[in-house]
Amino acid sequence: MPLSASRLQERGFNQSSELAQHLSKRLGIPIAHDLLKRHDSMTHQAQLKRQQRLKAMRKEFYTEQVIHADCVALIDDVVTTTATARAAAGTLKKAGVKEVVIWAVARTPRPKDKD
Repeated sequence: MPLSASRLQERGFNQSSELAQHLSKRLGIPIAHDLLKRHDSMTHQAQLKRQQRLKAMRKEFYTEQVIHADCVALIDDVVTTTATARAAAGTLKKAGVKEVVIWAVARTPRPKDKD
């Protein structure tokens, strides 16, 4: 799962990328770090409720190419509301990927929003 440039600079690393590197070596699956890109958003997702996350994510990702792939696995560290995973998968599908699967280390319980 790509990070925005500012978030990457803030953290100094992309934890999902670190996981992907390990899985790539272990499973013999190639990595394509450049397929999916993320706009430089100023709002951290942790500060938003579920409906706000879903709305904020609609145009968060982009790709600069047509992607001819039957299946792409997106690696994420934690899935909370699925907003990020859904937006990223949707962008990849619009670019030509037939199937997108999400591999995550953890899934948080669904938060109970009081919108």
